Amino acid sequence: MKSMLFSPALALLAALTFFACDASDQQDPLAAELDAAREATRKYQSFAAAQADGYTVQATGHRAGMGLHYLNPDLLDQTFEVGRPEILMYVEKSGGLELVGIEYATPIANLNSPPPAPAGFTGDADTWVVNTEFSLWTLHAWMWMENPHGLFNPHNPNIP
Repeated sequence: MKSMLFSPALALLAALTFFACDASDQQDPLAAELDAAREATRKYQSFAAAQADGYTVQATGHRAGMGLHYLNPDLLDQTFEVGRPEILMYVEKSGGLELVGIEYATPIANLNSPPPAPAGFTGDADTWVVNTEFSLWTLHAWMWMENPHGLFNPHNPNIP
């Protein structure tokens, strides 16, 4: 019977595998949620894909600091789902539309007495805002265009 030799290379491979598994188990929950939101909306860089998935209602014209808002009315409910934003934000570029961000929205029945903001992302970095024009809690996330004022800031100075 041959004896198995334990080589230094095999030991290194085992250690790297252990630490790689350990690191993924300890990933920052917010980073994991942001990765999931980015991955879920990646295909909407194609406006045709967004329309095919129900983002057909142009909720606003171009808004300075925000762009154009396209709503999927089938997603508008009281539930925050990381991978299913209710609104996609675009800017006009070279005759087409470029995805710049996503927006989560939940209806508010009574603006005089709004319920608490949805739980949203892990931690307290996200900034929910009461939108009185549409009676919604809204949360912008600039997943596809850097916002020097912060990922969750409602307005982005990079949008003319």
